[in-house]
Amino acid sequence: MSSFPCLVRFVSGSGQVRYRLGDKLVDRYQEFVAGRCRPNTPRAVAFDLKAFFTVTGKDPLEVAAADVGESCRSLVIPAWIGPAASYGVILDRTGPSAWGCPHLTG
Repeated sequence: MSSFPCLVRFVSGSGQVRYRLGDKLVDRYQEFVAGRCRPNTPRAVAFDLKAFFTVTGKDPLEVAAADVGESCRSLVIPAWIGPAASYGVILDRTGPSAWGCPHLTG
């Protein structure tokens, strides 16, 4: 039984906060992201990857584009808080929005 994904936060030797999920390929991607973005992005990416791999239950090498689409279709997005709420933002489950693109309806 694998413990992947297991999100672990640690501080690197240089003092930077890093995240690991327990898979060599995914952890290398996390390092790539951490070297090219703002400080909070690695945490957000780590959380999203953990959620994705927990839901799919697949090894990173087994994931296909269809798995990503299915994961996005399974999302339930609540009404937006703030000014966008007046536009009735929803997630349509057909067409391009099946990939998680919100559409404005009115």
